[in-house]
Amino acid sequence: MIERTFPPLPTPPQRGASPAASDAELHRAVQRAAAIPDGLALLEGAPLECAAVLLGLTPAALERVRAALEDGRTREAARALFARAAGRLPEAPARMDAPPSPPRDGEALLSAARRRAEGLALLLGAWPECAAIAFGVHPDLVHAARELARRRGLSQDHLPDA
Repeated sequence: MIERTFPPLPTPPQRGASPAASDAELHRAVQRAAAIPDGLALLEGAPLECAAVLLGLTPAALERVRAALEDGRTREAARALFARAAGRLPEAPARMDAPPSPPRDGEALLSAARRRAEGLALLLGAWPECAAIAFGVHPDLVHAARELARRRGLSQDHLPDA
């Protein structure tokens, strides 16, 4: 019987192995979180890819920010910054108009993506579930819009410059 030896499996990177979040990166993430209802909970604990899409960060940047928030002093400073930033947001009007209805078909979703800054990149490149959350639609509609875009020659690699 021949005994085969295999090289050891690579060890997964340790959380502390990635570079620390810069103050500017942490500040930007907290400011963006303050503009979203329950943004601090989103920043700290939502699924990584979804939170990154909603906050406009890369998953790697969000991981660095989350690692920085594990430090007690940094966490308290971030909470104070969040409270100040959330306090600067305009008060909700007494009478709120109904929010615009989400797109109901692939064509409407493509149009909504074109109107949004980097919306086509988000629609065509993010995980379908993340794009669905960002646009307030079902992932099946994201797939339908992607198929429509593909038939029109649009892809993540061939997006028009903004």
